[in-house]
Amino acid sequence: MSVFSPVRLRAHVNPRYIVAVMVVLALLMIVISVWVIRRAQSNMLWVMEKEGVALIESIIQSSRNALRAGALLEETIAERLVNNARQADHLVETEGAGRRALMQMVRENELLSIEIFDGSGRPILSTIPARPAEPDSAVRERLSPILDGGYAVHVLGYEEAADGGVERYAVAVARAESPGAIVVAVDGSYVREMDEEIGIGYLIQRISREPGIEYVLLQDEEGIVLASRNIERMPRIAGDPFLRHALAHEEAQHRITEFEGRDVLEIVKPFPVEEAASGLFRLGLSLEGYREMVTGTRRQVAVLAVLFFLLGAIAVTLIIINQNYALLNRSYREIRTLTGSVLENMRSAVVAVDASGRITVLNRAAEEMFAVSRSQALGRRYGEVFKEDECLLAETLEKGRTITGVERPYRTFSGDRLVLAVSTSDLGGSEGEASGAVAVVRDVTKVREMEESIQRSDRLSAMGNLAAGVAHEVRNPLNAIAIAAQRLEEEFLPDASREEFLTLTSALRSEVGRLNEIVQQFLSLASPPKLRREAADLNGLIGEVLELIEPEAESRDVRVDRRFGKLADVEIDREEMKKVVLNLMRNALEAMKGGGELRIRTAEGDGYHSLRIEDTGPGISRENLRKVFHPYFTTKDGGTGLGLSIAHRIVVEHGGRIEVDSVEGKGTVFTVLIPSKGSP
Repeated sequence: MSVFSPVRLRAHVNPRYIVAVMVVLALLMIVISVWVIRRAQSNMLWVMEKEGVALIESIIQSSRNALRAGALLEETIAERLVNNARQADHLVETEGAGRRALMQMVRENELLSIEIFDGSGRPILSTIPARPAEPDSAVRERLSPILDGGYAVHVLGYEEAADGGVERYAVAVARAESPGAIVVAVDGSYVREMDEEIGIGYLIQRISREPGIEYVLLQDEEGIVLASRNIERMPRIAGDPFLRHALAHEEAQHRITEFEGRDVLEIVKPFPVEEAASGLFRLGLSLEGYREMVTGTRRQVAVLAVLFFLLGAIAVTLIIINQNYALLNRSYREIRTLTGSVLENMRSAVVAVDASGRITVLNRAAEEMFAVSRSQALGRRYGEVFKEDECLLAETLEKGRTITGVERPYRTFSGDRLVLAVSTSDLGGSEGEASGAVAVVRDVTKVREMEESIQRSDRLSAMGNLAAGVAHEVRNPLNAIAIAAQRLEEEFLPDASREEFLTLTSALRSEVGRLNEIVQQFLSLASPPKLRREAADLNGLIGEVLELIEPEAESRDVRVDRRFGKLADVEIDREEMKKVVLNLMRNALEAMKGGGELRIRTAEGDGYHSLRIEDTGPGISRENLRKVFHPYFTTKDGGTGLGLSIAHRIVVEHGGRIEVDSVEGKGTVFTVLIPSKGSP
C-alpha cells in the first residue's frame, strides 16, 4: 500500500508579467468596448431604417387609398347630381313645373342651384335669383359637349359663381325630350372639405405631427407637390444624384442628410401612379433619440469595461495568490483520476474502509462480485453491507494485522459457488495510527477448478495405468476360474447336494462376470478408445436415452420434465456420449428414492451446447461435492465409483467439460458442455 505525501510547490511570478497581463487586459477591454459601441450603433441605425421603410410603405399605400377614395367621392357626388338633373327635367317636361318647384327641389336635396338651357345655350329656367346675363358664347362653350349631342352627361367640376359668390361643383345633363341641358350644382367648398379630409395632403400633415418625424413630402421633377407645414423649399430631384437614383428604382433608399442644421435619416421611395413613378415620397426621421441612445450605450459600455477590468485584475491576483493550491489540487486530481481508473479496470474486487469502519472505496469488480450497489454502499458501515465479513476487513481492523491470500468459499446471490482469495492491509495515518483498511479479493474459482481438473486427470491417468497392469494380471486368472466353474458344473456334478453345488458354481460364475466387468471398466479408464466422431443431433440422442429411462422413472414415481432448445448438429461419438447421458440420468433417478422430478434442459450458448440434468433428491454435501469425479468414490451401496469418472473422461475427450452444483435438501444439477460444431 503506497501513501501519497503532499507535494510542496513554489512559484515565482515576475512583476513585469503582471504588468503585461494588465496592459493586455486593458487593451482587450478597449477593443471590445469599441466593437460593442459600433455594433450597437449599427444595430440601432438598422432598426431605424427598417422602421422608416415600413412607415414610408404605409404612407404610400395610404396615399393610393386616398386617391381612390377621392375619385370615388367625386364619382358619387356626380352620380347624385345626375339623378337630380333628370328628376328636374321630368318635373318640367311632364308636369310643367316652374321656378318654385325647382326651388323646393333644391332645398330638399341640399343643392346649390338648378339651371335649364335650350338648344342654343340660352337660359330657360334658373333657381339663381338675379343671375347676371352670361354671354351665349360662354354658355355655349361650357355646355358644348351636351348641346352638340356628344355626351348625355358632362361633369363640369368646380366653377366659380358668375357673381363672385360661392364656388360650386356642377354637372350638366342633356334633356330627355327637348334640346338643351340641365345644370345641377352643389356647394364646392363642401366637396373640397370632404376631399381634403381623405386626401394625401391631410395624411401627410397628420403623419408629420408624430414625434420623431421631421418632415414628409411628395415631390416630382417639377417641385414639391404636397408637404408638411414646416417645409418651405427642398432641393429639386434633377440636382440631387441620390434622388435621381431613388426615382429610378422601386426599392426604398435611405441616407443621412442635413435638414435645417440637423442630421436626419431620410427614407425615399417612388410613388407610382398608374404603374409609372410620378414622384418621390421623402420621409425625414429625427436622429436625436438615436444620438441619446448611442451616448447612453457608450456610457454603459465604459462602466462595464472598467468593471470587467477591475474584475480581471482581481482574478489575476487571486490566480497568483492561489497558484500553489491550484497546482497541488491538479496533481491530486490527476493522481486520484489515475488511481480511480486503475481501480475501476482491476479484475479484482477492492473494498476500503476508514478507521470507523465506513466504506470509502468499492470498485466495479466488487459491485459485480458481491452484488452490491456502490451508491448505496459508500458511507455505510462495513458490517451492514458485508454481514459475514466476506472481505475480512472487520478482522483486520479489530486485530490490526495483515491477511494474505486466505481462500474462502462464497455463494453469490444467484446461487453460484465461488472460491475467493482475500488479502487485506491496514492504511497508515499521518501519525502512524491506522486510518483504515483495504481488501483485495480475487475470484480463483476457475483456477481451483482447473487445478482440480488437472489433478483429477493426473489421478485418472495414474489410476488408469495401474488399472491396466492389474486388469492384465487379473483377467487370465478370472478366465481360468470361470472355465473351472463351468467344468465343475458339467463334469463333476455330485449326486448329493446337487442343488447347493449348482448354486455355488452359479454364484462363482456371476462374481467372476462382475469382476470381469470391473476389469473392463479399468481398461476403459486406462486406455480410452479412439472417438468415432460424426454429426449428430444432441436432442435426438437425449431422446433415445429418455426412452430407456422413462419406464424406470415411472416405477420410481419420478416425473420427467424435458425442455429442448433449438440446437445445431454437433461432432460427437454417439455411443460414448450415450454412456455419459445414461449414467447421469440413472444417478439422478437413484438419488430420488421417494420420487421426485427429473428436469432435462438443452440450450445453445457461446460456442457450446449445454445439457442440464437436475434432480430433486437429497443433494450432495459440500465435502463430497468435490470428490464426485474421483475414481472409486461413491455413496451408493454396491457402486464402483467409476461411472462419473468415465463420464468425465468422455466429455473431456470431446473437448468439453462437466460441472456439478448441489444444495443439500434441494437437489443436484449436472451440466455437460459440448463444443458446437466448428468450435475450436
